[in-house]
Amino acid sequence: MADLENKKVLQNIFGQSAGFKPLMYILSFIASTTWLLAVIYDVAKDWDKEWTYIIFSIFSISIIVGLYFYMSRLVKKYSQEDNIDINYIDERPHEVIILFLSFNHSLPTDENLKDKASVNEWLNIDKNPWKMPSVAIQKSHSTLKDIFVLTSKESREQFELFQSVVAKLDERDFNVIEKHIENMDNIEKYKSIFHTIYSECKEKNIDSIAIDITSGSKLYSIAGSYYGLSFDKIVQYVNQNDYSVHQYDNKIVVES
Repeated sequence: MADLENKKVLQNIFGQSAGFKPLMYILSFIASTTWLLAVIYDVAKDWDKEWTYIIFSIFSISIIVGLYFYMSRLVKKYSQEDNIDINYIDERPHEVIILFLSFNHSLPTDENLKDKASVNEWLNIDKNPWKMPSVAIQKSHSTLKDIFVLTSKESREQFELFQSVVAKLDERDFNVIEKHIENMDNIEKYKSIFHTIYSECKEKNIDSIAIDITSGSKLYSIAGSYYGLSFDKIVQYVNQNDYSVHQYDNKIVVES
């Protein structure tokens, strides 16, 4: 992720290639650093002038040449044709999972919530929208600490009932936390929620985060994929045929 951030900074400042114009900007920037040397020289001008001139000239030229070649290498490195390589990975342990709660038209009764077997039987009826997020949670690793559940205006009222379903299916000690999105059609709302979750996790020194994009609208899947990979998090989905978990991460590949 650091490579991607460095590339973006360099491209924003110097442009997309290591051509004449960006290198002129670099040289202008480097030349401004000699101002400090000029000040030092002015302070030391009462010394032996000939040796002072020689010493500070060599010092100044060394800095300019060194920075020039350093910045040239950076621009050349990050100006090559590159791509983000999306990698399928073996299931990787994580401490946090983020998923979306769809509105359920057929809620469980007390009888359905009697025990784990009853809940599973209810989840397998027709196309239950809570089946896949339930599978995603159960297949998460033993390292799981927090589950962030994104709710819509419709599914918000069903969050506590979903918590009850999760509690019957999985007795591990983790937190199920609701994050509500008022406008499900606004991708900026997703961005804000993801950043909020990342900040909360950072305060707890948690970095291993997985975003499950199986459930929810296509916009949620797009937002989850984009922000997950952009912030170097795991993106996963549950295969609806065999309920296997597929996880992905990314890296920057610079073509030589």
